[in-house]
Amino acid sequence: MNKKYQTIIFLVLFSALIIVLVTYNFRRYYIAKDYSIYGFTACDPTQHSCFQADPDIADPTFQSGYYAKVEMEAVYAPACLHEHTCENFSCDNIASCKITYCSSDTIESGETCSIIASSTSP
Repeated sequence: MNKKYQTIIFLVLFSALIIVLVTYNFRRYYIAKDYSIYGFTACDPTQHSCFQADPDIADPTFQSGYYAKVEMEAVYAPACLHEHTCENFSCDNIASCKITYCSSDTIESGETCSIIASSTSP
């Protein structure tokens, strides 16, 4: 086979592969929304053990004050989770939604846990 035809066949097959991969990923991410979203939502430290980011390294847009972490499938997520702007988000009646509060198992570097204030009388 001529070297010129081998190059043309290679380029056609390589281009077809690229088109298939782009089409597959477009369908997966934009049409089917087959991925998980991770975000933050406001947390009340009097009711839950909330995360609090170290102010020196935290992104003030996403992690100011007390927060809880939210994980869910993108197809079920409201727009505020995509935009990281949820204020009083809850997982009520949302499939595959999970809110994570602070504990020794879930804390990451640069975070601290709030202590739940108990309302006991002396």
